[in-house]
Amino acid sequence: MKSVVPGCSWSLWVCLTQTRIELITAQIHGLKVMQTWPDMTSAQKHSICDSIADYWNQLLSLRFDTIGSLITGTGAGQPSVTHITVGPLSMMCSQNQRAYASPSRNKCGPFATVKEWLLAVAKLELRFKSRPQLPDPHEEERRLAAGARQTEANVALLKEKPLLWNGGTTHSLALNPPDFRHHNVLVSFSDPTKILAVIDWEGTKVSPIWNILKRPSFCFSCPFLSSDELNQLIWEKVGELNPEWADAMANGGSLRNASTLAEVSDWDPEDYKLELPGSLLSTASTHSTVEFFPDKSEILMRQSSWYASRTGA
Repeated sequence: MKSVVPGCSWSLWVCLTQTRIELITAQIHGLKVMQTWPDMTSAQKHSICDSIADYWNQLLSLRFDTIGSLITGTGAGQPSVTHITVGPLSMMCSQNQRAYASPSRNKCGPFATVKEWLLAVAKLELRFKSRPQLPDPHEEERRLAAGARQTEANVALLKEKPLLWNGGTTHSLALNPPDFRHHNVLVSFSDPTKILAVIDWEGTKVSPIWNILKRPSFCFSCPFLSSDELNQLIWEKVGELNPEWADAMANGGSLRNASTLAEVSDWDPEDYKLELPGSLLSTASTHSTVEFFPDKSEILMRQSSWYASRTGA
């Protein structure tokens, strides 16, 4: 049966006030690599891992001039020619059930420099507008006031530290798809080592290469290799293909610290029990690979625990 594309569909995210519109551009007749993996030979598994690493390297090798999300437009003097360019950051639907409105589009870039982008994040300009978090209005007022003071201090900290704005290869801008994982890689029915498509590009943006974390992330294993070891092999292969990304992963820890600080700029360290070292953005080499938040799930876990303790949930 022939598919008719493109077409539109819709779905509801966690926050039921936000409807997500999706454009279906093609139907791919393939299988997820996780489905073919158990029946693949050792040689086929090595081959698909090499193919995945090569695909990831191609994405990392794309270069852009500004930070934002990809949009289609027409060039000056060529109204009939459609091309892809970088526009304002488009946000994924918020999983915060208190969220009721998206950030103002005119605050979302595109950003010409890392400094502009991180300061916009730290000033909360890229955050969804949210309803009160705490039932007690006085406690909520205290929380907001403390958050505002914390934000002001962290914005000042980000402004004064020169490490972020020195330029160099670690500020190269590349494509950053957040969900490049095993369930989104489709391979051929007849040749499981051939990648037909990578799906689910929601939330993809252009960001500094040091902010593009290790992907893909696979949760299956093979004989004598755990999933972690398998991922490590793929990442090492990507690092061989793309030394600039490997260098950014090894030496961009303080930059990622700054990015995390910007994202949680209004959090009170006393409330969240966070350890924010005073030398967070130090240019000293001894701090270049320190990451006090290696996993954002830890932040969310602490956030949830804090809310529960304050609300009795």
